[in-house]
Amino acid sequence: MVNLLPLVLALGATAAVARPSAGRLAPRQSSCSLTWNGSTISGTPDGPDGVCRYTIRYGTAARWANAAAATSAGNPLTSATQSEDCLYITLYVPVDATSTDRQPILAWLHGGAYSYGSDSAAGFDGAGLAANGGIIVAAIQYRLGVLGNLPPSVAPLASDPNFALRDVILALDTLRARELDFHGDKDLLSLGGQDSGASIIRALWGVPAAVDKFSSMILQSDPLSYGFASAATTTSLRSLFASQPSLSGLTLSTFANWQALSLSTLLTAQGDLLASASASIAGLPLTGALRPTWGTTTLPHDPTRSLFNTPSELEIDPTAVRLLITNTKNEAGGLAQYIWPESVTLNSTRYNGVLSALLGSSRATTLQASGSTYALPTSGSGDLMRSTLEKTITDGAWRCPARTLAQAYAAAGGTVFVGEFTKGVTYPTNSIGSTSYCTGSVVCHTDDIYPTFGSSPSPSSATITLQNEISAAWTDFINELTPSGWTAFTSTSGLSGTNVKGIGGGSVGSCPSSYWGSTVQWDWQIYTT
Repeated sequence: MVNLLPLVLALGATAAVARPSAGRLAPRQSSCSLTWNGSTISGTPDGPDGVCRYTIRYGTAARWANAAAATSAGNPLTSATQSEDCLYITLYVPVDATSTDRQPILAWLHGGAYSYGSDSAAGFDGAGLAANGGIIVAAIQYRLGVLGNLPPSVAPLASDPNFALRDVILALDTLRARELDFHGDKDLLSLGGQDSGASIIRALWGVPAAVDKFSSMILQSDPLSYGFASAATTTSLRSLFASQPSLSGLTLSTFANWQALSLSTLLTAQGDLLASASASIAGLPLTGALRPTWGTTTLPHDPTRSLFNTPSELEIDPTAVRLLITNTKNEAGGLAQYIWPESVTLNSTRYNGVLSALLGSSRATTLQASGSTYALPTSGSGDLMRSTLEKTITDGAWRCPARTLAQAYAAAGGTVFVGEFTKGVTYPTNSIGSTSYCTGSVVCHTDDIYPTFGSSPSPSSATITLQNEISAAWTDFINELTPSGWTAFTSTSGLSGTNVKGIGGGSVGSCPSSYWGSTVQWDWQIYTT
């Protein structure tokens, strides 16, 4: 089994972090303030284009208890400190908004495999997108890792461990209730996210409490091969967590014992759990093991399985909520460069071992069968090996399930748009070593972040062009529910790239017909039972 946890750790550095004072500070306006639930809140000028940034507390919660709506906006932390007090929304509001000028809202969920990250990570500054699009960006923080998804068995809410999902619902309720305070328009509230943030949005398709809370969704780089955890899987994961060495010898027979543990103790045990979980429990993805749990009051059914098999189980109505879904051209490039630096010689035995670790031996064998699109050539360099691995995982986890899901969403009556980032800006965690795979024309996972938010450091003219393209499309979608110049994906669009928008221009990748989801099944097909 290959341990890829260091790569996961590189994708997000914090768990349950309160929003620090961070961002691009080149203010044009002299002051920022708004009245929030009767109290005056001071903000910070952010960016050169007339945007104010506000940090608002939306909830308070004891460990492994449901959050309650905050009675005041509170005083956020002013440094990047790990804290369980993390239920904040960062608002980016154009200063020319007035009480009669209500603006669309993009509520954004950061990624990080459900266990890492925060809205202060590199690139997640919403000022540029807010200014360019004339929209309000609301970055939502929610509980992560075991704190958001895995209470101990003695917890009162152990049977419904979806605290992260319920945090997001509370944040949306707060934005909708307080829309006039920040000049927002709740009737044009789009929910967007990247990586596991996008997966959480997909989970909300099956959450009764999410109904009628947003008009459109933007899913960026959601690893759509994966469904969500069954109650049985979560029970196994909970037992494995309780058996971690860092918790041995501790008295943990009562819920009060667990609540009294230090945050550092919990995070140490969480790190050990994530390093071993996929090797110990069948059906856990190598990253993102701590997922929402279905078969619960919060999430009655796995919504991915529901969409494909029983759309009537979905809580949202696809005909009423529009979907925009994207992937990057080389999503798995960071994984490939981590496993195989350029200097490593091709080794088919090791390659098959990695595929088995990622996908299981049965699927690995099928992928490597003679004549398969994904069979590893019998000779070549490390670059050939990792480019083959990259294409296999990019197609299997992102590109091909995205198009297959888009077909299903359209068949259920929904309007859906599909795009592929053919250009991007290399994210800091993808700049590894002198021979990084994720450079030049290669567009890896998270290379869409800087262009989406218009936050690229020292952008070139080509980057500015890309940022403007995305800003125009995203704001069109949020405002008009149709991105200008895009063609809706249909139930018959197929997998070759027809009706897939090349974001940045050029051609997009193709998927083999009748392969993924049939010859090689998705994870949710195998493990969602």
